Amino acid sequence: MSEVVLTKKFHGRNYAYEEVILSQIPIEANKQMQELSVRFKLHYLTMEDCLHRNQRAKVESFGNYQFVVWHYYHPVLEAPIELYIVISAEFLILISDKVPENVAPSWKLICFQKGQSIILNEAICQMFTSLVEHTEHYVHSLKYIMHSLEKKIISKHINPKRMLKIKYLVVELEQSLCPIASVFHHLEKFDFNIEQKFQVRNIEDHNTRILQDITHLRFQSIALMDVYYGSSSARSNLEMRKLTTLSAFLLPMSMWAGFFGMNFDGMPFHEKWFMILGLCLIVGTPISILSFLIYRKYRREKIRLKRKRHDKKIKLHFPFLTRRKDIQKNNFKWGNQHHEDE
Repeated sequence: MSEVVLTKKFHGRNYAYEEVILSQIPIEANKQMQELSVRFKLHYLTMEDCLHRNQRAKVESFGNYQFVVWHYYHPVLEAPIELYIVISAEFLILISDKVPENVAPSWKLICFQKGQSIILNEAICQMFTSLVEHTEHYVHSLKYIMHSLEKKIISKHINPKRMLKIKYLVVELEQSLCPIASVFHHLEKFDFNIEQKFQVRNIEDHNTRILQDITHLRFQSIALMDVYYGSSSARSNLEMRKLTTLSAFLLPMSMWAGFFGMNFDGMPFHEKWFMILGLCLIVGTPISILSFLIYRKYRREKIRLKRKRHDKKIKLHFPFLTRRKDIQKNNFKWGNQHHEDE
C-alpha cells in the first residue's frame, strides 16, 4: 500500500520554497529525490544523505547551496526527527521522512510560527529561531526532570534505569547539537542586513547557551549516579541503626533472662538478692538505653536549632548560597499551548 506524500509549494518574492515529506517506501522516496534533484540541481551526495537517513548533524557546502542536517527536538516527541535543509540564494527546501503532527501539521507551521517571510534572509532567520527555540524547550524539560530526580533520590529509593535513560538522552542531544555551531558560520556567506545580522547573533547566542546547558546536564547526570549510590548507602545505614537499636533493647534482656532461667538444680548463687539484681538488670538495661536515646535526640535537636540560626546568618551575608533553582515547570505543556495559540 503506497503512502500519500505531501508536497507543499510556495513561491516568494525572491526565492522558491519547497517542503517534501519522503515516502517510507524506498522506491517512491528515490523517485521523489530524483525529481527534486532535476528541478533544483542537487548534488548526488545530498540525495544519498536524504535517502539513507540516520545522518549526524552537519552542514555541507555544494557551491551554489548549503546542505544542513538538523536534528529536531521537542518535549512532546519520543525521539528527534531528522530535518534536511537546503539553502540557496534562489530557493529554500525542507526535506524529512515525517512531520511531528503532535506539534504542528507541517514543517512550515513549525519553522515559521508567525508567518513565512517573502524575503529569503528573513525566512532563514525565522526558521532557525524556531528550531533553536524548540530545542531550548527540550533542554529545559531535561533540566526539570534532572532536578526532580535529584529530589527523589534524597527522599526515597528510585529505579536507576530512569537515571541511565536521562544520561543517554543528554549524550544523544550533545552529539546532535555540537556540530550545529558550524551551521551559523556558513550562514555568514549570505548577505544579511543589519537587523538580520542581529537576529543571527541572537540565534547563535541561544545555541551557545543550549550547548553550555547540555555540558552542565552531562556532568550533572554523571554526578546523579554518585548521589544515588551515596543516598542508597545512607538509607542502608539508617535501616541498620534501627536494627541495632532493636537489638540493644532485646539482647540484654534475653541474656539475663536466659542466665537466670537455665535449668539448674536451684537458683544461681543460692541467694535471693541475686534474683533481685537480675531483675533489676533485665529492666534497667533497656531503660538506660532508652534514656541515652532520648538524650541523644534532645542533643541533636539543639544542634539542629543551632544550625538553623547559623543558616539565617549565612543567608543574610551570603544570599547566593540559599538560592533555589529557577525551573520552568510548564515546559511539558508548551506543545498544548502552542496548538491553542494556533
